[in-house]
Amino acid sequence: MAAGRPPELSAMELGLGSPTHSLEASQPRLGGIDDYARKKEQLLREVLQDKREDEVRLADMETKLREFVLEVVRPTIMRNVKLQTETQWLAEDVRTQSARLEKVCQQIDLLQERSDAVVTFRERLDGFAERSRALEEQLTDQRITTLTRIEQAEEAVDRQKSTCARLGLSVDRVTQDMGELTGSIRKVQAAVDQCGQKSREYMESEHKRVDLLLQGIKEVQQSFANEVWGPEDPEEFAPPSLRRLDMQMRRAKADIKDALADLAALRRLDGEMTDVKQKLAVAFERLDEVAASCADHRRRIDKIALDSKHDFKHASNLMAAFTANLMQDIRVGFSAEVKDLQGSYQEIQKFVRDAQAAMAELEQALGSTRRHVEAALRECRTDLEGLEARRRRDRQGLEDGLAGVSGRAGAALEASEATLLGLEHLSGVVGMALQGARMAAALDTSDFADRKASPYVGAHGIASKKKTGLGRGGLDPEILFRLPYQCICPVGLRLFLYPAAAVQLRV
Repeated sequence: MAAGRPPELSAMELGLGSPTHSLEASQPRLGGIDDYARKKEQLLREVLQDKREDEVRLADMETKLREFVLEVVRPTIMRNVKLQTETQWLAEDVRTQSARLEKVCQQIDLLQERSDAVVTFRERLDGFAERSRALEEQLTDQRITTLTRIEQAEEAVDRQKSTCARLGLSVDRVTQDMGELTGSIRKVQAAVDQCGQKSREYMESEHKRVDLLLQGIKEVQQSFANEVWGPEDPEEFAPPSLRRLDMQMRRAKADIKDALADLAALRRLDGEMTDVKQKLAVAFERLDEVAASCADHRRRIDKIALDSKHDFKHASNLMAAFTANLMQDIRVGFSAEVKDLQGSYQEIQKFVRDAQAAMAELEQALGSTRRHVEAALRECRTDLEGLEARRRRDRQGLEDGLAGVSGRAGAALEASEATLLGLEHLSGVVGMALQGARMAAALDTSDFADRKASPYVGAHGIASKKKTGLGRGGLDPEILFRLPYQCICPVGLRLFLYPAAAVQLRV
């Protein structure tokens, strides 16, 4: 068993019986097959256990090998990381120094531009003085123009005053016309109110009569519906109705559904019994096939176990050789990189020293240039302050003159605005009065047109007591006829136009 070879099975263990029972040994029995299957499973478990132990040993060996490689490579990696960190720090320092040099060059260019600007600024000051004189001349011309416009505005105000006087006379005439229009409007309103009251009384009486007729029709309809549909909860022996028929149909559908469900269950059970019989036959056939294949599997398992041991031994030898070669390559590569980093570090230190010396020289040159530029700026600031004071005096005089002119113009504009507001108020009042008159005339015209265009219906023979085709109340459609509108009055309705008991209804 330790060598991976299964024990030999006797004839008794295979379920073949004793030699004296040769006739019974020729037929397989179910008990012997079960013993054989149990022994086969035990053999497979032992082989799998050996395979797992070999895998555990290989995993332990691989872990130890990885730890050994890590211990050998760790010092070299630490040195490489330190050198890389120093290199990055030096590169960052070089970038910082380069940025500072660029800023110094920019400041030098800026100072040079400012020194050039100081030279050109004097010429601009001379031009500014000339423009100030030109502005003074323009202000004088504008003052003369403003006085002329003020005189023209005064003349326009006089013309507006005369226009306002003419408008006042027109307003008086319009007020007189409005009094007459107001009287006529009041008369029309009184007539409209009287006609409206009569119309409301007639419509209320007609509404009451129609409501009574509709109530009778609804009662008849409800009685017919109750007879057809029957009670809401019908009984088994209730009179025939739609609800009773619906109850019987639902009960019949439920019985049919239960019967169909029972038939489907019986058919399903019959199919399952057939499937069980077929599966039992297939199971007995497969038992014979399993007994034949067990012997073949035992031989294959022994061969696989021996091949696995040889493969594991060969793989461990290859792993040891590969690890040794890998360590040698890593050592050679790290030594070359360390030499290159040392050379780069010396070159960077030399460059930093040269850059610091150049920056010291530039700082000295910047100091002298800054002093010269500050002196020139102080001179320019003094000249600018004198020019600014003169410009402020000129602006103050100009603003005082413009304030006086704008005050006179504002007074003239306020007077004209007050006049315009009064005229707008009067025009609004007149417009409202005219709009009311137009609305009253439009209402009268619309009411007359509606009455003329509305259809009217008459009925013959209302006094007759003979029953018509309707069940209870109402009018027979055959006795109705269309009437033309013959009233000349603007508003109002008439009852009993003809002696034959005709009734005029507004549709």
